[in-house]
Amino acid sequence: LDEFRRSYQALTERLGDPDVLEDSKLLQKVMSDRASSEEVVMAYEEYCRLLEELEGAKELFQEAGDDPELKEMARAEIKEIEPQLERLEAEMKILLLPKDPNDNRNIMLEIRAGTGGSEASIFAGDLLDVYRKYISAQGWQSTIIDSSPGDDGGYKNVVMEVK
Repeated sequence: LDEFRRSYQALTERLGDPDVLEDSKLLQKVMSDRASSEEVVMAYEEYCRLLEELEGAKELFQEAGDDPELKEMARAEIKEIEPQLERLEAEMKILLLPKDPNDNRNIMLEIRAGTGGSEASIFAGDLLDVYRKYISAQGWQSTIIDSSPGDDGGYKNVVMEVK
């Protein structure tokens, strides 16, 4: 993870390089590489900060001696920090998984009503509505390319592009 941080800092420094600023393709690549590692680096820096806070709370607990108020305050801080550390560990494990090269590409979604007459076309229409809600919740955009409406509502066939 320290290597990620060093790479991120190097990419940030390269953004100020006049040679990079002049070459738009290189600038786009550097910005893309930096953006792809930014989330991991930010999570790691937060993790390091929490580790330091945890160490400080443990030291405070040790140095508290016979002061029950100070010990309780340190114990409460430790109980607050440990779940945050576990959450960040899990988040970093997910962030470190290799990215699928197709993640940033658009898709074509095709929904066809199966056998079953009007119920199948109504179901296809309901399924389209579910997908549209999910797409908008993710902040994506969709466009219907082709559609064939069913007799009693819904769709016999619908093709949608998702960006």
